Amino acid sequence: MRFWLCLGLVVSAFGQESRGTIDGRVNDPHGGGVTGARVIVTNVETGVATTLTTNDAGAYAAPLLIPGAYQIAAEHTGFKRTTRRGITLSVNDNLRIDLKLELGEVSQSVDVTDSAPLVEAADASLGLVISNKELTELPIAHGNPYALIALAPGTTFEGDPKLNRPYEPTNIVDYSMSGSVSGTTDITLDGVSNTSKGSNGRVAAGYVPPVDAIGEVRVATSSFDARTGQTSGGLVNISLKSGTNKLHGNGTYTKMRPEWMANDFFANKAGIGRGDFEYDRWSGSLSGPIRIPKLYNGHNRTFFMWAYEQLKDSRPRGGTTLTVPTSDMRKGDFSELLRIGATYQVYNPFTRRRADNSTTRYQQDPFPVNIIPASLISPVATKVMDFFPLPFNSGSTSDHRNNFPRPTSPELADYFTHTVRVDHNLTANNRIFVRGNGYKRDTRRNDYFETRATGLREKYLPKGASFDEVYAFSPSLVLNLRYGYTRFTRETEPLRGRNFDLTSLALPKSFHDLISPSLREFPVFNINGYFTSVNAGEARFMDTHSAVATLAKLRGNHSFEFGAETRAYRQSRYNGNTTRSGRFDFSTTWTRGPLDNSPVAPIGQGFAAFLLGLPEASS
Repeated sequence: MRFWLCLGLVVSAFGQESRGTIDGRVNDPHGGGVTGARVIVTNVETGVATTLTTNDAGAYAAPLLIPGAYQIAAEHTGFKRTTRRGITLSVNDNLRIDLKLELGEVSQSVDVTDSAPLVEAADASLGLVISNKELTELPIAHGNPYALIALAPGTTFEGDPKLNRPYEPTNIVDYSMSGSVSGTTDITLDGVSNTSKGSNGRVAAGYVPPVDAIGEVRVATSSFDARTGQTSGGLVNISLKSGTNKLHGNGTYTKMRPEWMANDFFANKAGIGRGDFEYDRWSGSLSGPIRIPKLYNGHNRTFFMWAYEQLKDSRPRGGTTLTVPTSDMRKGDFSELLRIGATYQVYNPFTRRRADNSTTRYQQDPFPVNIIPASLISPVATKVMDFFPLPFNSGSTSDHRNNFPRPTSPELADYFTHTVRVDHNLTANNRIFVRGNGYKRDTRRNDYFETRATGLREKYLPKGASFDEVYAFSPSLVLNLRYGYTRFTRETEPLRGRNFDLTSLALPKSFHDLISPSLREFPVFNINGYFTSVNAGEARFMDTHSAVATLAKLRGNHSFEFGAETRAYRQSRYNGNTTRSGRFDFSTTWTRGPLDNSPVAPIGQGFAAFLLGLPEASS
């Protein structure tokens, strides 16, 4: 939990604030402050007005305003009404706007359309503001709003450039800001935490809103004040759009076909053709006032915003070159390796005996011509090999390593997300908003062999919500309370599911019956020098609670802010992976020689141990 007290010449929004502040002074023609002047700050798009009264110093402050277009009017008996138009307030802006009243009747008015530039009076942080226009009109890959963070000065992207979909929450926010460690940036959504724990302890985005739902993104890279915490990197502050008095909607569709894409460099190098990949993306949004015919008219009072996005994607995510045994090796014939050199000799563990003149070492005889007799090949190995493919090519070395390149192995993904926000003005002094969001992702990948031996399925179902209330006790005393909740869920399982018949691999029925059908799957086979079959099964449930309370007090030309923020992170995790159906590690322990501590062969001895059914370890 963090507490703070801030003193300044103007009221300023705190670091994670998704809204902005407009303040200043109302002066008479001689520059003196006008006490008791009425100031009306109006959101042009919603018609929502905040009415204030200047204090003894002529100062006013309107904190916690939704970003957008504003106009300010000031009036007092004996002076003409003055209106300043064309004010644009961005996320976490602190604009000082002074108004000068002229002598005259209140019924007379002065419109100010050309004035000095707006002054950012209370924030020295460095960074970048990204508007909705930039988010929707720039060619952002896959509608990933975090892609534009890289435009901020001093920011570099440290993640994998291929993993840039909005459903990849850890990688897309893997930025380093001003030299900080990457993956440590704090992310807020509507002023509350939007982070979760990603892989390797890095920050993950709890939710990735569609670009149609975002009003602005503010990226702060350095020079934070006491209101900003929870980060050793930068701060990404996202403000969702509010509905307005005008009904507005849009929809988009994006299509990419395989013939429009270039083949992967490594696929070309390996002589592998371009895969059959597809890409379809839909998005849309709708916003406006809430109206129920004959029952309720939310004009100038109640607004909604809803946004949706769907992505159906098939893309190459291989990047893996495996080594699989050749046709001869699968039959126990390693003679080709022996012709390369004697170091490839495979030894017969069934001839193991105590070495001559030694009490600690053992020796064994080589297989003649480096061929394992068919009678020694395990029936389990014979069945398991049906799930292993033959090589694609002869490999990159004389001993056939790297003979199974899969740079175009596809990742198939189905993803959709919803976001909804409702703003309501209870009274002129009290307003609230609520937000709800969630997405679903179903991904299938790493299916290199296209059998039960490989393939991973990932399921994501994050959701979140927030509540925010602003209450003005008086024109100089404003309270803000807000709460946010994010639940990030991720589950992995074998691509082809469970309920596998282990006796089909010639494993004992007694072993098969020990494992519940709901947990029974293709076992893990880890073969030294070659590959490891699929080992999947994990569930992570991460909850983030964020609560913030701030109190702003204007006194004279000075402002005081008091506040506290507390966050609670909780993670529940279990690893129910494939090893529950058995893990068998095959190394060179049984097939090296002539002594049990002799140097191992460059390759071959691990697969020979697999054929013989002699794991180094099992569980």
